[in-house]
Amino acid sequence: MHKIIMVTFLLLGLSSCASTRYGNFAEAPSKYNQKMAADTVYQLVNIYPPATTKFNFQQETGDVFGETLMEKLRDSGYAVVELNKDESSSGSTHRDKTLSYIVDLQMTNLYRITILIGDETLSRAYVVQNNLLYPAGSWVYKE
Repeated sequence: MHKIIMVTFLLLGLSSCASTRYGNFAEAPSKYNQKMAADTVYQLVNIYPPATTKFNFQQETGDVFGETLMEKLRDSGYAVVELNKDESSSGSTHRDKTLSYIVDLQMTNLYRITILIGDETLSRAYVVQNNLLYPAGSWVYKE
């Protein structure tokens, strides 16, 4: 377990160097994606006030993680703007936040979520043990 925690912190430290390719590259089962998305929204509620924050997605959200994330953000009281390549964004305020995400598989059983909100980064790793998904450490928040 100690090795997993050390690897997790190493991987999370590299999250600030994440590629500009956004999306879900892990191909995790739906139940894992849904759990990670719900956990992500729970953490976002602790950082950004619902009902006064609008998230502007910077990518298409056609995967289970993205769809669940968008749904749970709305259920929590956030205004959410989906990516529309045909329209230019207008009417943004200081409370508007661009949002994109990366879901990737670091090892056979270690998933990582990286949420990019403007210039800030929120990241967490998850480990699979006995077909159940558990957080492999705390959230890492970089302002």
